[in-house]
Amino acid sequence: MGIFKGGRRKELQQEIDRFDNQISNMKKGFSSIVREYHFESVQAFYKERKVMKIISNDVSKKMIKLLLWVVDKLKAILDEEFMKYEIEVKE
Repeated sequence: MGIFKGGRRKELQQEIDRFDNQISNMKKGFSSIVREYHFESVQAFYKERKVMKIISNDVSKKMIKLLLWVVDKLKAILDEEFMKYEIEVKE
């Protein structure tokens, strides 16, 4: 006899078949869900998701640059105000 004795091979094959069915049902369910959200197919959903991810990353990078610019400007303004305050205190 091989590695799997007696009914063990049959048991494992049944488990594999159950998992295959479960995966098939999940794929069908996912397909239904994406159609509910007005996508033509799962592939169309993934295509738009990829595009949105790229846009999101680009927007995030631009927002970070903008925030850093704002921080630099605020720092410059605060430094200038602090220098005015120091000059007034010395006088």
